[in-house]
Amino acid sequence: MKIWRMAAAAGLAASSIAMADSDWAAAVSGNWSVPGNWNPADVPDSAGETATIDVAPGTYTVTLDAGMSAPTIFGLDIGHSGAQLDVIGGRSLTIDGGLFHNEGLVRLNSNNSASDAFVLFNVSTTLTGSGKITLMRTGADSRIESAPGAVVTVGADQKIDGRGEINAALVNLGVIESDVAGGVLSLRVNDKVNSGTMTARSTGTLSISGIAVDNTLGSILGAESGVVRFPPDSPEVQVTGGVVSMQDAARVEVLGSSAPTFDAVTISGAFDVLGGGQLHVRNGLTQSTGTLTVNSNASSSDAILRFVNSGALDGAGTVRLARSGGDSQLVADAGITVTHASGHTISGRGTIAAAMINDGLIRSDIGGASLILTTYDITNNADIEASGGGQVDLKSITINQAGGGRLLADGGTLRVPAGPAATIGGGEIETLNSGLLQVDSSASLSLDGVTLNGNANIQGGGTVSVTGGMALNGTIVVNANSSSSDAILHIADTSAITGVGTILMSRSSSDSQFTTEPGETVTIGADTTVEGRGQVHAALINDGTIESDVGGSRLELTTNDKTNNSIIRATGGGIIEIDGITLVNAPSGVIHAGDNSIVDFPVGMHAVNGGTISSAGTGSARVSSSGVLTLDQVTISGSLDIFGSGTLVVGTAGVTNDGVIVVNSNASASDARVQLSDGSTLAGSGQIILTRLPTDSQIMTSPGESGTLAGDMRITGQGQIVGDVSIACILEPGMTAPATISHAGTITFDPAGWYRVRIASTSSHGRFSGSADVTIGGTLNPVFEGGYTPVKNHFFTIITAGSVAGDFDAIDAPALPDGLVYRLVKTATSVDLRIVCAPDLNADGSLDFFDVQTFLQAFSAQSDPGDYNEDDVFNFFDVQAFLNAFSIGCP
Repeated sequence: MKIWRMAAAAGLAASSIAMADSDWAAAVSGNWSVPGNWNPADVPDSAGETATIDVAPGTYTVTLDAGMSAPTIFGLDIGHSGAQLDVIGGRSLTIDGGLFHNEGLVRLNSNNSASDAFVLFNVSTTLTGSGKITLMRTGADSRIESAPGAVVTVGADQKIDGRGEINAALVNLGVIESDVAGGVLSLRVNDKVNSGTMTARSTGTLSISGIAVDNTLGSILGAESGVVRFPPDSPEVQVTGGVVSMQDAARVEVLGSSAPTFDAVTISGAFDVLGGGQLHVRNGLTQSTGTLTVNSNASSSDAILRFVNSGALDGAGTVRLARSGGDSQLVADAGITVTHASGHTISGRGTIAAAMINDGLIRSDIGGASLILTTYDITNNADIEASGGGQVDLKSITINQAGGGRLLADGGTLRVPAGPAATIGGGEIETLNSGLLQVDSSASLSLDGVTLNGNANIQGGGTVSVTGGMALNGTIVVNANSSSSDAILHIADTSAITGVGTILMSRSSSDSQFTTEPGETVTIGADTTVEGRGQVHAALINDGTIESDVGGSRLELTTNDKTNNSIIRATGGGIIEIDGITLVNAPSGVIHAGDNSIVDFPVGMHAVNGGTISSAGTGSARVSSSGVLTLDQVTISGSLDIFGSGTLVVGTAGVTNDGVIVVNSNASASDARVQLSDGSTLAGSGQIILTRLPTDSQIMTSPGESGTLAGDMRITGQGQIVGDVSIACILEPGMTAPATISHAGTITFDPAGWYRVRIASTSSHGRFSGSADVTIGGTLNPVFEGGYTPVKNHFFTIITAGSVAGDFDAIDAPALPDGLVYRLVKTATSVDLRIVCAPDLNADGSLDFFDVQTFLQAFSAQSDPGDYNEDDVFNFFDVQAFLNAFSIGCP
C-alpha cells in the first residue's frame, strides 16, 4: 500500500499540507479516539493525516467513538477485507484530501442512534477498493455528504448499501443498494451520475428526490419487493438515459405531487404513478416489459404521464391508465407528438390528451369505464380497441386511419360523446361480440372513407356525417334509443354506401333521418339495405333495397328526388311514403307493397318515371286524399288505390296497367281521378275499377287535351269518363252487378275497343250514359249473368249521349234461341240492344209492313240487313229468305 499512498501523495505534491499516516496498530477491535490503537500513537484527526486500517489477518472493528467529535483527515485507507469502521450516531468523518480506499466495511450510525452519522467529502474523491459503505439508519441519521464543488466517485468494485441519505454529488461506477426491509436509502441534494447500478431489493426503498441523475451508462434496478421511489421535492428529479428495471415484485413509485422527468430512459417491470403524481417524458420512453400504472392507488387526485417533447413510447410493455376521467392521464402539450410504437400497449380507463401516432395497441378494457381520447388528433396505423365492457370515447378529435388503422369494439363500445364533432378518416371500424360504435345525443361524428364492419348506434340528437363513401358490413341504427330528438345519418358529398350492411331507421317521422348535403347524391350499393321507419331526405340512387318493415309505421322518401335501379318495398305492415319527389325508376326498378303493406303517395305532388309499381296479397300502392301522382312509362302490377280527392296522372309517355287501379277506394264523397295527359295512353292487361257515382270516380282529360285507354285493360264499376277519351280497351260497366258509367265530353270507341254490356235483366244491365258526343265502333260484347235467359222483345238501352255517331264494327254475343237475333237501334242520342225475332228488322217488337220496308231499303242500298241470308251477295235469295221468314212469323 505504500506505493498506492505515494501515488496519491504525488498527486497532491503542490499542496502545502505535509501528509502523515496513522496505522491501526493491531488486528483487534478498538476505538478511534485511543492513541494507543494507532502507530504511531497519534489519533488521526487533522487534514494532513491519513488513517490506515490494514492489519491482517483477522476481523475487527474500529469505532469512531464518542471520544471523537468530527475528525477531518486527508484520507482513509482500509486495506484489509476483514477490517470494519463503525461511525456511531453523533459522529462524522471528513475526507479533505481525496483519498478513500476501502477493501472492508464502513458502517454509518452503527449504533442505530437518533443522532446523525455521516462522511463528508470536502474535495472530489474516488472510492476505490472492493469494500462497501453501509448506511445503518433511515433519513439524515446516516449520510454521505460532499462539500460544494466536490464529487464523490464510487469505484466499480465499491458498494454503498443500507438506509439513509446520499446527499453527495456522486458518480457511481459501482453499486448503490437499498436492501434493508422497510428502510429507505435516499439520493438527494446533489446531482448524481450513475454508470453502475442503483438497486432496491428486499422490501427496501431507493428514494430519488430533488436531483438530476445521469443514468446514460447505468441501471436503476429493483428486485424482490424493493421500491424505487420518486417523492415530491424541488427541483423535480430528472433521470437521463439508461435503464430502470424492476424484477420480481419490485416497483417504481412516483408519489403524489412529484413530477420526475425521464429523458430517453428504458424501463421495465412494475412502474406506479400515484394519484397527484406525474411522470414527465423527454425524448421518448422505452418500456421493454411490464406495466406502468397511472394512478395505481385509485386516488381522486390526477395522475399524469406527460410527454414534454415529441418522442416515442415503445417497447413491449403496457401503460395502464387505472382510474376514470382526469384521474389517469397520458398528455402532451400543443405541438408535441407521441409515437406509440408497434408492440406497445396503452390500456385501461382515463384520458389520453396527446397528439399521437399509434402503431401499437390502445385498449379500454375495464367494464363500464371510459378511455377518453381528447384534445389532440391521433393518427392510427394499428388498433384502438374497446373490450371487456370498456368504452373508448372519441371526444372532439380526428382519428386518421389512412395508413390502415382499425377501431375495434370487441365486447366494448366506441363512443362519441356530446360536444364538437369527432372525425374518423379512413381505415376500419369493426365490432365483435356485441361490441358497438355509439354516437350520443348532441354528438357529431364525421366518417371519411371508412369501412364499418359491424354495428353502430346513433342516439336521438346525434349525427353521423359521411364523406368519401362507406363500405358498410353491419348495421347503423338511426335513433337507437327511441328518442324524440332527431337522429341523423348525413352524406356530405357525392359518394356510395356499399357492402352487405343495413341502415336501420328506428323511429318514425323526423326522429330518424337519412340526409344529403344540397347538390350531393348518395348511391346505395347492390347489397346494402335502408330499412325501418323515419325520413329519407337524401338525394339517392338505389342499387340495393329500401324497405319499410315496421307495422303501421312509415319510411318517408321525401325532399330530394331519387333514382331506383333495384327495389323499394313495404313489408310486414309497413308503409313506404313517396312524398313530394320525382322517383326515377329504371326499367329494372320496382316499388313494391307486400302483403298487408302500403306504398303511399300522400298529400302533394309526386312523380314516378319508369319501372314497376307492384303489390302482393292485401298490399297496395295508394294515392291518398289530395295527393297527385304522375306516372310516366310505369308498369302497374298489383293494386293501386286512389282515395277520394286523389289523382293519378298518366304522363305523356303512357302507363301500362297490368294490375288493378281502384278509383275512390275509400268510398269518399270527394272526387278521385285518373287523369290522362294530352296524347297519353293508359294500356295493359289490368283493370280500372270505378267505385262511386256520379263523379266521385273519374277517368278524365283536361279541357283541350285527349287520351287513350287501350290494350286488354278492363274499365269496370260505376263512375264517369270525362273529356276527349278514346276507348281502345274493354269498357265494362258494373263489377259485382251491372252498373252505369257516365260520361261527358267527347268519347270515341276505337276499332280495337270493346264495349262489354253485362245483362242480368231488362232493368239490370250495363249502361254508358251521359252528355258526351259518343262515336261508337269496335266490338259490342253483351254477356249474360245472374241466370238471365234471353226472351224475344227484350230491349236494353246501352248508350245515351248528347249525340251518337258511328257503328260498332262487330257484335260478339252469346248464341240466342232459334229464331231470335240481336238488333241495334241507334238514334241521334242513344243506342239500344234488342233481342227480337229475325224478320223484325226495325226491332220494334212487331212484324209488319215497316219490317218489309226496312228490308227493301237495305236491299236497295246493299247494306245490312239487306244481305238477309248473310252470304255476302245481294240477290234474289236474300228476298226469298226474308219473305219466307216474314211469312212464318216469330216463334
